[in-house]
Amino acid sequence: MANDMNRYVSKGRKPFWKLLFPYSCLGLALYCIYSMIKGVSLAAEDDELIGPIAIWMTGVLLLTLTGIFFGSVRDFHLDFKEKRYKLVTRVGFFGVGKWRRFKHLNYVSVWQNTSMYYQVDLWYNNHHHFFINDFLNREDAFEVGEELANNLKIEFYNGVDVLDYRVIDLKLDDEVEISKEQRRVDLEICHGKRPIWRSVIAGILLIVAVFFFYILIDSIEINNGRKYIELIWFGPGILTFLGGLGFAVVSDYQFDFENNQFKHIYRVGPFRYGAWEPFESVDYVSVYSDDKLLFTVNLWFNGNYKIQVAQYKDLSLAMGSAKNFAAKLKIRVWDASDPHHAKWGS
Repeated sequence: MANDMNRYVSKGRKPFWKLLFPYSCLGLALYCIYSMIKGVSLAAEDDELIGPIAIWMTGVLLLTLTGIFFGSVRDFHLDFKEKRYKLVTRVGFFGVGKWRRFKHLNYVSVWQNTSMYYQVDLWYNNHHHFFINDFLNREDAFEVGEELANNLKIEFYNGVDVLDYRVIDLKLDDEVEISKEQRRVDLEICHGKRPIWRSVIAGILLIVAVFFFYILIDSIEINNGRKYIELIWFGPGILTFLGGLGFAVVSDYQFDFENNQFKHIYRVGPFRYGAWEPFESVDYVSVYSDDKLLFTVNLWFNGNYKIQVAQYKDLSLAMGSAKNFAAKLKIRVWDASDPHHAKWGS
């Protein structure tokens, strides 16, 4: 984060472990380009290079796109004097974005996110918002939020002290096993299928991974009783396989209210994996409006964890769904469809 009298820049960031995979993809793509150029220079007069070059370029393109997709972050540039903003999509030191005018500057808010950090957001153009920064200490978050609101001459909103919810503790011994006869699935939340474009990318990456592993196996040679293998294909195979899984996996949830347990299911095509876990607490159901003007219904549990239940374009449908869901769990509804006037639903 950087700022001066007329400019404010919020740098997007990701945890280091989340950047290992995308940066490995980009590094491997550069290595593939180097190896391809080196191979072409050694066999410049070989007319049979077109096929291998096409395969290499396809792998380089997929690795590059995967690295950009998983490694990109967004920076927020704010120009106080000109009343404009710029969203920059950045990978490392390289980014792209353009300046846009604010239609409306609404307010700056501070709230506590699911990681237990105090998050500062700037709300603009009515229901749009952008992440400014988050802080471990409440005082630091309030200082930055209030300073930003003063510079923009807009209101500062305290979203931390407003949310005073009642927690319902559901105690359950972790070692108690529920038999199949006793197991009840009272609710199943299916997040459906991935968008077509993600399914296409996942399919291409998985096919390319199979191709890399085929070349790896085909490269095995036996010389004087020893096996030799070209391990250069192992890295691209693993990375494209993991990238394909990342685009293909879908999360589903099952709830057993009688035994106070839930199961998070990871699904890729017909393959499913998940285990039943107890609720430590069920807190509340919220309705929230995002930047795309969709109303999202979330279930909050175990303190500050949430599960997306559904999304609606109509607020009345979202509130109806949230109330029905909350009634089943005997908890309350937090109506944050207008974050500046959030309230407990009746």
